[in-house]
Amino acid sequence: MQGRRLLVERVLGGGWTVSMAAEAQGCSAATGYKWLRRYVAEGPEGLQDRSSRPHRSPARLGPDREAAILARREATLERWVHDYNYHRPHMALAGRPPTAPSGQTLVKGRKTEQAHICLGTNGLARNDPERFAFGIVNAAIGGGMSSRLFQEIREKRGLAYSVYSYHSQYAEAGLFAAYAGTTPGRMSRLGKSEISHGEILTVNQILQRIEAVKLDDARRVAKRVLSQPLALAMLGPFKSRKEPLA
Repeated sequence: MQGRRLLVERVLGGGWTVSMAAEAQGCSAATGYKWLRRYVAEGPEGLQDRSSRPHRSPARLGPDREAAILARREATLERWVHDYNYHRPHMALAGRPPTAPSGQTLVKGRKTEQAHICLGTNGLARNDPERFAFGIVNAAIGGGMSSRLFQEIREKRGLAYSVYSYHSQYAEAGLFAAYAGTTPGRMSRLGKSEISHGEILTVNQILQRIEAVKLDDARRVAKRVLSQPLALAMLGPFKSRKEPLA
């Protein structure tokens, strides 16, 4: 404040140029002209600091208005959820069942350091009531470091570095598969390994469904999924279809 007043006094009363007065105060000529214009237009009040905040801020809505807006939002969300759950069962293409698993074997040669093996079949749709039970089955088969695949294929036999299973769910169908990445020299042993085994839900509802799964439920859905024909796909540095299976 005092520096700005001194700048104005030197220009108006001392005969200094704006550039000289601004340099003496350690500011630019543009800033000096700004304070000079404010002093001429407003007097000493023009040299006061000014906040960059707006002079007027919107007032907070009353509690009744806020409650009405929240109620409207909740109603809209409930309508979206209802419409989704209502229309989802009718989204299937002409009600056709998913394509049956082929049970075929595909071997594709490619210059890679590892051989990639994927053994899979049809899974469950994301609205299937048994998806929670099969989620437990998938976790037991290849869902982590304590799973059957990890312990048997990697830890016990050392056949593959990466091995796991996964279950992908879609609107009309699903996919269950077991994957392993290994060197071509281990393909023979690994190829003989055997796998024997529409609503929107809250987190609490999902946990309740999972906790309600019984052993018979897991066995039933495991038989349902894993008894289907399994398709095998392999990608790696193979010369022929029979090489990795010899």
